[in-house]
Amino acid sequence: MEAETTGRRLAARQRTIRIAAGLFVAMLIVFTLIGNSLQALTLPKVSAEKPSQGRLSRSFHGSAVLSPAETADLTNPAGWKVAQVLVKPGDAVHRGQQLVSYDDTEAQRQIEDETAALEQLELPKPQLQHRYVDAVQSGDEEAILDARTALESADASIRAQQNRIERLRHDASADRQLVAPFDGIVTEVHAVAGLSAATGGPDVRLADAASGFQFRLQIPAAIADTLKPGDAMDVRLTEDDSRSLKGTVAKIEDGDAADATAPSRSADDGAGDMASSESGSGAANSGSSSETGSLPVTVTIKDPSLRGGERVEVELSRQESKDALLVSAQAIHQDRSGVYVYAIEKRQSPLGNAYYAARRDVTVIDENGGVAAVGGDLYDYDQVVLDSSEPLQDGVRVRL
Repeated sequence: MEAETTGRRLAARQRTIRIAAGLFVAMLIVFTLIGNSLQALTLPKVSAEKPSQGRLSRSFHGSAVLSPAETADLTNPAGWKVAQVLVKPGDAVHRGQQLVSYDDTEAQRQIEDETAALEQLELPKPQLQHRYVDAVQSGDEEAILDARTALESADASIRAQQNRIERLRHDASADRQLVAPFDGIVTEVHAVAGLSAATGGPDVRLADAASGFQFRLQIPAAIADTLKPGDAMDVRLTEDDSRSLKGTVAKIEDGDAADATAPSRSADDGAGDMASSESGSGAANSGSSSETGSLPVTVTIKDPSLRGGERVEVELSRQESKDALLVSAQAIHQDRSGVYVYAIEKRQSPLGNAYYAARRDVTVIDENGGVAAVGGDLYDYDQVVLDSSEPLQDGVRVRL
């Protein structure tokens, strides 16, 4: 009986020990989990994305105002008063067409004065001729020489005056009107009836119709480098009809990148926006770019309906020929050792998965609009850190 009681007590004690041990282990596990959770809350929080395999694509949208490719400034060289203005800006004119007429009253008065002077020179000529005849009849060689010299001198003065009058008449005829030297479009008129010819600029500015019109855009070098003079370019008028025109690349200049990075400019300079996207297995991504490096590109258009001052738009797109690994540009960092990204490494433990930031050295092949094509120690199955709540170091534990 006593032995049976002792056995029950021993079994109860063992059961109590097992329960206490189980509770102790459970508490250890709970406290460990709580500790890990609290520790995880103190870890840097990161956001990450997977790189995508694709091609870096560039697009450009720009607008500008058409201006004449070639112009001629036409002015009355005599500075006469304007009698009548026969054209207005926007008029199409033909070669030889009269544009402005001038008051030639002063020129006619000068011609009359010079004609009167000619008559004065001609008055003594009969007397000089008579003296010469008398000298010849007298046989006096010295008198003959003097008479001949006087007569020849008078003839020379008369011819010079006649030539002067002829030039004045020719100039008056030419300066009486301003005519178009070629077929073109009147772009500016500064002549005003009743006033003297313009002194601060041309009386009429004429655009050469044969040369057409042009506009200038600052195009990112990555796209401009694919263009060459003579290339065709689709251009769209932004007027009511929104017609499409064919332009031709006339000139590609070396530009100052510092002056070409503004996302918007005045209309005359050619405003443009740069965007990029990635194609292939990755999703599209686009946005405005502040890329450094753009080139001034001049495009000409020949169309008889154009008058100048129209606004045009251009859209260009180019895609790289080779696939590359594409990541967001914000994931890329650089220090003295080089360019790198942080990739997420997952490590298993008895308490679950832990995540660590691992430095991966990469090479930036190209970059545009927030997207970069990279090569190096990175793969499309990796997760790349985009942003972190705290500065990261290689090997630091993080939370997603």
